[in-house]
Amino acid sequence: MSVSIVSDKSAYLQFISGQANPPIFSQPWYLNIVCGADRWNCALVQKKEEIIGSMAYFQTKEFGQSAIVNTKLQPYTCVLVDIPDNMKGVSAKSRENEVLTAIADGLPKVDRVNIKLYHNVTNWLPFRWNGYHETTFYTYVIPKGTSAEEARMQFRSSVRSTIKKARKTLTATQDVGIDQMIEFGQKTFAAKGKKYPNDPEIIRQLFAACSERNCGMIRGAVDETGKLHSVIFLVEDAGSVYYLLSGSDPELRNSGAVSLLLEDAIVYAMEAGKEFNFEGSMDRGIESFFRSFGGVQVPLMKISKNRTWLMILYDLFKRR
Repeated sequence: MSVSIVSDKSAYLQFISGQANPPIFSQPWYLNIVCGADRWNCALVQKKEEIIGSMAYFQTKEFGQSAIVNTKLQPYTCVLVDIPDNMKGVSAKSRENEVLTAIADGLPKVDRVNIKLYHNVTNWLPFRWNGYHETTFYTYVIPKGTSAEEARMQFRSSVRSTIKKARKTLTATQDVGIDQMIEFGQKTFAAKGKKYPNDPEIIRQLFAACSERNCGMIRGAVDETGKLHSVIFLVEDAGSVYYLLSGSDPELRNSGAVSLLLEDAIVYAMEAGKEFNFEGSMDRGIESFFRSFGGVQVPLMKISKNRTWLMILYDLFKRR
C-alpha cells in the first residue's frame, strides 16, 4: 500500500504526543527555541490516512544554498516510527523501511542535507537507495537499569581517583545561574582561541523552558571559598538524561570539577531509571574523556546528500 508525505505541525504534535518516550529534541517547543518557530518543518508519513512516522527538521541556507542540517543545541534529528506493541518483528522492520523510504524521497529537494539521526535509527538502507551517503559518529551511553554503584565501578580507575580527590575540596550545587553557565562556556572556548558557538539568548530561553517543564538543570562545582570551578547543563526526557553543555574556569580546569559533576549527573539518571547520554564527540581528546566513564559506545548515523558542486566542494574541504 502506498504511503505519502504531509507537512502539518498540528498533526505532528498530535502524533508525537501519542508516542512512548519521544526524545526531547523532537518536541515542538524545543524546536521552536533552537531552530526558530518558522525555520523548522516536519515530514509526516501517512498510510491509509494514518500517520505512521515522522521527522522534524531544521531548514536554512549555507553559502546561499538551501540546506537541511542540525542547528546548534539540536544534536539529533529525530525520526519516529509508530510500531504497535503486537506487531511482529518482520512487520515492524517493513514499517520502518516504509517510513524511512518515504522520508528519504519526500524531503524538500534542497541543495544539501546533512543530519545526524537519533540513535533509535540504525538502518540507513532506505537513504542509501535514495542516493544519500552515511558517516558513522558515536556517543557513549550508560544504560538505564544500571545501579549508581555499578555505573561507578565501570569508571576508569583514574577517573574515580580524580573524583575522590575533587570531593575533598569541591561541592556540587544547583545554586548556579544561567548567565554563569554562558560565561563559563565562553571562557572555555576563549581559552582555546575559539568563538563561542552558541547564542546566549537561545540558551537562556531553552533553560527557562526546560525549568518550566522540569526537564533541565544546571549543576556547578564550588570550592570552600565559594569559587565556581565548572558548570554543566543537563536536559532530559522520559527515557534519557543528556549532557548538553558545559563550561569551566580555564585557571581551574584541572580541579576535577567536571568529572565530579558528571558522576553526580550519572547517579541522578540511574536513580531516575533513565540512561545517561554523553552526546558524543569525534574529537580524540573528548572521546577519550567520555569513554573513561565506562558507557556503551553507541553509533549514530549522519546522513548527507549534496545536489550542487558548491556543497560537494564544501564537504571535501571540511574533511581535510
